[in-house]
Amino acid sequence: MSNDIIAVVGMRDQGKTTWLRNNIAEEDNLIVIDTLGDHTFGSKGKPGWLPVPDKRDNLQDVLDEIEIAAKQGFFQIGIPMPIDDEEKAIWFEYLCLEAYQTAEHHTKCTLVVEEMGLYTNTQQTPTGLNAIIQYGAHAGVNLIWTARNPAEVSRRLTSETNMYVLFALHEPRWVEALGERLTDDIAQRVTQLEPGHYLMVDRVGNVVKDAKLWP
Repeated sequence: MSNDIIAVVGMRDQGKTTWLRNNIAEEDNLIVIDTLGDHTFGSKGKPGWLPVPDKRDNLQDVLDEIEIAAKQGFFQIGIPMPIDDEEKAIWFEYLCLEAYQTAEHHTKCTLVVEEMGLYTNTQQTPTGLNAIIQYGAHAGVNLIWTARNPAEVSRRLTSETNMYVLFALHEPRWVEALGERLTDDIAQRVTQLEPGHYLMVDRVGNVVKDAKLWP
């Protein structure tokens, strides 16, 4: 990837996590905010695959470990997030800033945020995330975010996202929001997708890829 902002959108059990793993497993310099623990601890019989910080219960220790790894070169790290909402918001802010500073001072990197709707809303874009949206291309930060409902995340973020990977959506309000962001035709096509089937769509609604993760 080269300074992209990519959204992976769809309901549960449609293939978002599988697509994400398939497409970031070989990525250099990777920081994953693993909100649900799917990539670090595993889920539904599938083992986790990302290493976690040695001292993952303390935010400063996590930030220090990322900085040390960035100075050494290639790294991949998954960050299980706190359960408490207030603490989770603080961690998110600092991890976004750490990703930005890592790219600016050490090496280009990719930040992945699972369940972006837990960290932003339509009217709120945290400072760290805003720095990546506004200056990430210059600093060298790729951003990949996932969500079930595209209408629940920062409008600033959705307006600057340049590629959407779309899995099935059926909730009418979610489908309507997707139509407003992209096109009504794309929104209706998404309602007809089977599990594992996805559309990759650019920011103006052109289908770049129509594919299936499994038969």
